Amino acid sequence: MSKAIEKEMNHELPIVTTGFLELAEPLIPDAIENRISQGATDICVVSYFLSAGRHIQEVVPSEVYKAKQSNSNIPLQILPHISG
Repeated sequence: MSKAIEKEMNHELPIVTTGFLELAEPLIPDAIENRISQGATDICVVSYFLSAGRHIQEVVPSEVYKAKQSNSNIPLQILPHISG
């Protein structure tokens, strides 16, 4: 699924990667860090969940905040989620 999302979004954005909340790697903060180390200067996070529950409202923003703490000079924004 993540590769399909990467392929779908690649025509709109120059760099697309996936990060995971749990059970797979890279985790969201690590995926953000990886892109910054590869030269990303602006990052948009788009979540993919079946429904907009606690993960969308609390957990994903918390994970993005972790990456923001060590990269305060890089704009990080969370866009509306994609539902399944």
